[in-house]
Amino acid sequence: MGVGAALLTIINIPSTLMVRSMSSGPLLERLDALIDVGERMRSFRFPEAGDAVYQLGPSNRARLRDWKDSCLSLIREAVGEESELYRAFPVDYPDDRQGAFHAAMDHYLCVLRVLREMIGGRPEEPSADAVAPYIVEGARRLFEAGYKDAAAVYCRVALEVFLRGLSRRSGVGFEVGDSINKMAQRLREAAVLGEEEWRAVERWSTFANAAAYQKFSQYTAEKVGQMIGWLEKFTGRAA
Repeated sequence: MGVGAALLTIINIPSTLMVRSMSSGPLLERLDALIDVGERMRSFRFPEAGDAVYQLGPSNRARLRDWKDSCLSLIREAVGEESELYRAFPVDYPDDRQGAFHAAMDHYLCVLRVLREMIGGRPEEPSADAVAPYIVEGARRLFEAGYKDAAAVYCRVALEVFLRGLSRRSGVGFEVGDSINKMAQRLREAAVLGEEEWRAVERWSTFANAAAYQKFSQYTAEKVGQMIGWLEKFTGRAA
């Protein structure tokens, strides 16, 4: 299942993370409005039976672009362009077929909800070292509440955020659109990740990507629980 609005209360980012010093009220109102619009866009069902060939029309494509621009503007205002949340948001998916569209929306909404909890808790601007573990914590809460697929989507975002931050700290080059596996491969070549860590990333990213593309039959709840346990250790590793 996707990450529904009702799951927001399950995520509990501790108040040790803080956003820039500003009144959180107006930001929360704008952010909640963007999340609401995103939820409604996420629930859109393509009318044709052939989802594999149907593409977003020009009006919906423009609507999605404007929404993403508004989200980025708010994230920039809240935590700045150097924040891992800002860098994590603009991920491009390979096409806009229904499955990819829903996967993209799950990714965007996950980032917005993490920011929402940070603003609500009045935290300080986070680094990847701080953000990724708390996204994993959110995944744990979702999983324990019975939302295995939503938890798996959160795992994907956490892994991507963490690898991007690890690449930046280690001086390993990457591009915004790089896949998890491509970043992991470069980190392995630079000896930042060991062979065992690299293989673990390859293994678990397979399940995380399956969740992002709604291939829920490719993994079990047990696998998601194991993935969360691995991520809790992996995102706590020393740089």
